[in-house]
Amino acid sequence: MNRASRLFSKVRQTKRIKMKAKDIRNKFGDNYVVDDYTFIMGIDLRFTTHFAKRFKNLRVLETCTGAGFTTISLARTAKHVSTVEIEKSHQIQAVSNIEKAGLLILQRHFFCRLLRIDAI
Repeated sequence: MNRASRLFSKVRQTKRIKMKAKDIRNKFGDNYVVDDYTFIMGIDLRFTTHFAKRFKNLRVLETCTGAGFTTISLARTAKHVSTVEIEKSHQIQAVSNIEKAGLLILQRHFFCRLLRIDAI
């Protein structure tokens, strides 16, 4: 079992954590929708903001949307972001969080055409 698999297994076995609105706000920048898994695995706002600067004015394909925290930072910097998430509960969280961030969701379905992508 590789390191990522072990971490994923530990996260899934973790007892429910008591998240406070303040903890969510401090980590992600707002009172976004999260569950235990997305709170633990979600990437901190400071990192996503730093990461997103690398994609300024580019068209980006993001995979594994999760609760949408990286998507939000990318959308504030990149020219266009297409993101894919297969887990239904994460899709629901991401849509809610992206809308809460005041960002526009253009399409909420699978790709119907190929997009021109500059970075993945």
